[in-house]
Amino acid sequence: MKICYLSPNPNIGDGIAAYSLALCDELKKDNEISMITSKNGGKGDIPYLLPLLSFNPYDFIQLISWINNHKIQILHVQYAIPAYGILSLHIWLIVLIYKFIFKVKVIVTLHEVKRETDLLGAISKLYFFLISLVANVVLVHTSEAKTILEEKCSVNSEKTRIMKHFIFDAPYIRKKAKKDSINILFFGYIHVDKGIDFLIQALNILKTEKLIKKELKLLIAGQIRLRSGIFKIFEKKDQEYLEGLRKLILEYDLVNDVSFLGYIPAVELYECLGEADVIVLPYTNAEQSGVLHRILPMRIPIIATRIGGLAETLNDYGLLVPPFDPNSIAEKIVWLFNDKKNHSRIANSYDKLMNELSLKQIALLHNNLYKELI
Repeated sequence: MKICYLSPNPNIGDGIAAYSLALCDELKKDNEISMITSKNGGKGDIPYLLPLLSFNPYDFIQLISWINNHKIQILHVQYAIPAYGILSLHIWLIVLIYKFIFKVKVIVTLHEVKRETDLLGAISKLYFFLISLVANVVLVHTSEAKTILEEKCSVNSEKTRIMKHFIFDAPYIRKKAKKDSINILFFGYIHVDKGIDFLIQALNILKTEKLIKKELKLLIAGQIRLRSGIFKIFEKKDQEYLEGLRKLILEYDLVNDVSFLGYIPAVELYECLGEADVIVLPYTNAEQSGVLHRILPMRIPIIATRIGGLAETLNDYGLLVPPFDPNSIAEKIVWLFNDKKNHSRIANSYDKLMNELSLKQIALLHNNLYKELI
């Protein structure tokens, strides 16, 4: 099959782009794959990448010429509003050309339905409804997102399907953390919905009440996501949130116990993860988490909030807590380290989950969907 992805550029470190790249690399084993993406980031060393998304007329002419010469069968759009910003106008023009001129089947994966409907309200609901009119199939990662599309956005239930987020392939590396301390890790973008403040509060509870004998260290690996255009307002809110975290650390006298590691390059990611004894994802609002699906192969226990895709993925395997609840986070950490068997049992339980959500398995489901539409 000839399949074209429309995605953020994988060379700029975007989570949706990483998702697209991994899927395409798996799908290209049995299909002819291409990926139209933003000019920002360039082509890099990805042979099937077409970095032609821009407002330069010459790029657009090149893109239309490519579309005319390559008779693709499936156009798959990987989408979240902030991932493209104003380029969204360009994207939907391309979709309309494919759909109504070249009669290509269109699939749209919406990665952040809940967050975007919460933030943008009626505007996003109308927007998602209009997207569904040009799509043959709309994919989401969670049952919650599917319900939102159908009940709040009036999307036809026959068009919506759940496609669970795969677990990224990763080396099985388990570097032992220091024996004289317990390293608690948060990994991902620093954002107002990530609940890092509640994790800091949980650390304060653990240290104040001396619930664990060993020294506790909190490692925050990540940075604020840079935005452009009208989305700069969200970057400013995240910056204010980071400043609030630093003030909270000072208030609790945790300066020597919390370390901000900043951005972790891909080549250093698993070494960084290997320093952790437990990873905490205390999100307050999330549909799914690419971070979760990157860290599962490390077999490090994960404590996450019972929301969205975190709850759906970890329901039978992980340690789930209510959002906005530092006491529950502290309790789970105590439970995890008061008995070594608890730590090992949780870590080993991820093997079954990794088989169910392997990249190969999810790529196969995509392949079957493409064949169904053709």
